[in-house]
Amino acid sequence: MTPCCSGFGDVAEGQFNEQKARSELTRYRDAGPGSTTRLLRDLLAETSPVDGLLILDIGSGIGALAFELLEHGAGRAIAVDASSAYLAAAAEEAERRGHTGGIQFVRGDFLDVAGQLPATPVVTLDRVICCYPWYARLLEESLRHAERCFAFSYPRDVWYVR
Repeated sequence: MTPCCSGFGDVAEGQFNEQKARSELTRYRDAGPGSTTRLLRDLLAETSPVDGLLILDIGSGIGALAFELLEHGAGRAIAVDASSAYLAAAAEEAERRGHTGGIQFVRGDFLDVAGQLPATPVVTLDRVICCYPWYARLLEESLRHAERCFAFSYPRDVWYVR
């Protein structure tokens, strides 16, 4: 089967490389989650408690939102990302935080792997649709996976150049 978004994985590997992953992981460890991650975490904690729930974090990057939600009571998380470097950094952080049993990492473009993933009570996308070329399809498929809550961010203060 030909991937629906052929070539995005290669772009993601180049853009979201090991150097960038290490930099983001260091920043997260030193300063905590970024502003949109904090906003999503706090919004979910206040309006849609995640206690014991399975979270699907699409475009998870280094896993910051998944870790934050696990530490706010989520039961488990599935972290999907197209960058192997970001998932390696996330796996390292999961081990450091003692979350290896609570988080599953899935490498791939979400549109390519969505059929292999379950619907979950909570689906999140933190700063994903702003740089994804097939954002409409991504949103549609993400919503199909959300049983109860769908939360996403679009950072208006950050502009991306294509």
